[in-house]
Amino acid sequence: MKSARGRILYIVAVTMGGCFEAEIGTHLPDGSTSGDDLGGARADGSALADRPPADAPPGMDASIAPMDAAVATDRVTPASDAPAGFPDGSVVLADGAVRLPDGAVVAAPVNGCVPMEICNNGLDDNCNGRIDESCPCLPGQTQRCYDGAPAEAGRGVCNLGTQRCEGPGEFGAWGACMGAGAPQGVRCGEGRDWRCNGVIDEGCACTPGMTRSCYSGPAETAGRGACRAGTSTCAMTATGAAWGPCEGEVTPVAGQCDGVDRACDGRPEEGCACILGRSRPCYTGPAGTEGVGACRAGSQVCGRADSGRTAWGACVGEVTPTEDTCDGVDRSCTGTASRCACVTGATRDCYSGPSGTAGVGLCRGGTQRCIFTGGASVWSACEGEVTPVTDRCDGVDRACVGATTGCTCLAGATRSCYSGLPSTLGVGPCRAGTQRCVVNAGASSWGACEGEVTPQPDLCDGIDRSCSGSGTRCACVATTTRPCYTGAPGTEGVGVCRGGTQTCVASGGTSNWGACAGEVNTNCLPCLTASGSPWQINRASGPVCFGRTFSVHGDPGEYALASIPPEGDGSWTAVARTDIAFAESSALCGRSCTCLDGGEFTFFQTFFDIPVGFTVSSLIVRIGSVDDGVRITIHNSRYPTGIVDPGSYVLLGSDGATTDLARYIVPGRNRIVLTHIDDCCSARSISGVSVNLNGGSLTTCR
Repeated sequence: MKSARGRILYIVAVTMGGCFEAEIGTHLPDGSTSGDDLGGARADGSALADRPPADAPPGMDASIAPMDAAVATDRVTPASDAPAGFPDGSVVLADGAVRLPDGAVVAAPVNGCVPMEICNNGLDDNCNGRIDESCPCLPGQTQRCYDGAPAEAGRGVCNLGTQRCEGPGEFGAWGACMGAGAPQGVRCGEGRDWRCNGVIDEGCACTPGMTRSCYSGPAETAGRGACRAGTSTCAMTATGAAWGPCEGEVTPVAGQCDGVDRACDGRPEEGCACILGRSRPCYTGPAGTEGVGACRAGSQVCGRADSGRTAWGACVGEVTPTEDTCDGVDRSCTGTASRCACVTGATRDCYSGPSGTAGVGLCRGGTQRCIFTGGASVWSACEGEVTPVTDRCDGVDRACVGATTGCTCLAGATRSCYSGLPSTLGVGPCRAGTQRCVVNAGASSWGACEGEVTPQPDLCDGIDRSCSGSGTRCACVATTTRPCYTGAPGTEGVGVCRGGTQTCVASGGTSNWGACAGEVNTNCLPCLTASGSPWQINRASGPVCFGRTFSVHGDPGEYALASIPPEGDGSWTAVARTDIAFAESSALCGRSCTCLDGGEFTFFQTFFDIPVGFTVSSLIVRIGSVDDGVRITIHNSRYPTGIVDPGSYVLLGSDGATTDLARYIVPGRNRIVLTHIDDCCSARSISGVSVNLNGGSLTTCR
């Protein structure tokens, strides 16, 4: 029994069985043959192109029909009601499925697709993306074609294309389908089958851009009061075109008492105490006073009430009766004014001085003003008048008698004055002063001479206070300062030595320079510095074995394995004491190296600067005590990698001093490094270290 897959291949083979006869074509199950186009000849001599399917869409070429039509026409024998069959006994059922001889059923075509390819019909029958694959053809031959789903071929915008048979031999293969259409997105209003399914303008409820009137309120309210219809516009959607929302319409809402019929029922004022924004006259004063005197009516405006409706507001702008202010206005609105001696604000001339003095000298009249007080009006005091007073000797007739008496000078007048010897005036700081005219009890006289400077004893402050114009006994100007240094020439600025300051001191009309304060003129030597402390220690080196045994503790040969750390090495730490005083337990105890054939190195470093021109006559490094030995190395610009003198070693039990190392010292920065060695499991120490330069001990820089 053949498998279903085998039977399908057999059907394909039978279908292609006659392809190599005189005309290249497709042999169909009823014995007919399709030609090199999508039409062809049938067994009865008729052409396939002569009988297009009844349901072919408009515009489709008569030689091409959707695949479902092709199956119904080409594979079903129309002469009988029995199911169409294939040479192997396979039968096409009414729903398009294929029943194989063993009873298995192949599903009906989907979108026109069938399990096998039908040769030389220009369609992708099995929907695998290729047209008439494995079908022989004559090179140069052409046929109409469609490379989409067979059911779409020739429908709507899915127009047919053309493909050409290509190849160098007797038979070729069909090339690509050129110029065929494909389903497109719907563009409503053009009347076309965009999706190639036989439906014109699918999903289009209207033509995009069209508008129509719309209204969602009750029909009887449209066009009444504030209500009005809106506009809906047709627009494209994801599936076609549809009418959009109703825009611009106004439908009924609750009334707002604003005179507008918003409920659209013809009753805009229903339930309103008043119409919002309207106004009316009002008056709350006593009857008969409106329009009398200053009294007048105001107005009320309709506003929103707490209830949400409307109510009349307060009476604004009205003038009701008030107490009279004697300003000429009938504020009580009675038609008359009372208790008013004058009109408030009125003025008149006045003068209270002796008769005959008004207008004489400084005297003049004033003004009285009518004021309102206690419910009545009265004349105020005379303001602005000037009456006779005692003279001030200022040139003004204040007594208003026509003349001034007892005045030596005019008040406020000044004159120059000087009480010193005339010959000193204008010499040095001496200068004239000023006298002012002083008035007392109606009389005037010249006051004391103010601001004058007369000769004084000299203060040696650089000013000729005696106004003599000649030199004085002052050696210097008092309180001024100058730099000083009393040490030996050439020592200022060397080591700790520095200059001080002298201040000029004045006494008894003379002055002299005082003592030199703040100077340092002894022990003028450079000083030690090592990053804030006199010495630094470095324990970076661990115990080592020499490979031989020495006979002397601290023997110079033991330092062959010592490597001095760079001055900027991160293992350097400060040593607080100026003489080091280092003592720790020996790390050699318990080591494989015995006494004198192994050791541990500890390094100490310090720095000092030698000024240019400073003479170094001697430099000796002294060691108070050491166990087991120490070596001194000098580093500077001349010896950047260091220099060791044969006399630079201090051994256990020696006198504790190096030879004179002065010849290795240069101007500028000098670095001294002590390499301490412990070569036996016992004490490990060094102390009493000092650097002696030119016979003096270097101290820590401050």
